[in-house]
Amino acid sequence: MTDYSAVALAQGYTNGVVNYKEIIDSNYCTINSVSPSFVFIKNTGHAFSSATELGEELTKSISVYILIPPSTYTRISVLNAGEPFICKDDNAGINTGFYYFRTIDTDGSFNASAGHLAVEYLMVD
Repeated sequence: MTDYSAVALAQGYTNGVVNYKEIIDSNYCTINSVSPSFVFIKNTGHAFSSATELGEELTKSISVYILIPPSTYTRISVLNAGEPFICKDDNAGINTGFYYFRTIDTDGSFNASAGHLAVEYLMVD
């Protein structure tokens, strides 16, 4: 990424139009693999319906992990509804391909029937 001109799928918004991402409960998932200088990710508190529409309220959390190769996922944050996760690097050195997310129960436990939360995100230079 070199500025705020990428497509919504890459950066989360384009021209004021949101692109929500579905965070599943049965596995770790990434949002995208880019190298921005600013990353903002927020638990919307709603189930994923589509890239532009939120579903019903879902009382679950988003767990944020860093992948330590080859296969160790280390939890670095848990986001309750409305809470954000932010990273900043003026040199555009954030490798978002190493950040993984998962919908979990609010007590931090895995639950493969927890539902799929939507996250709002913005990744720009």
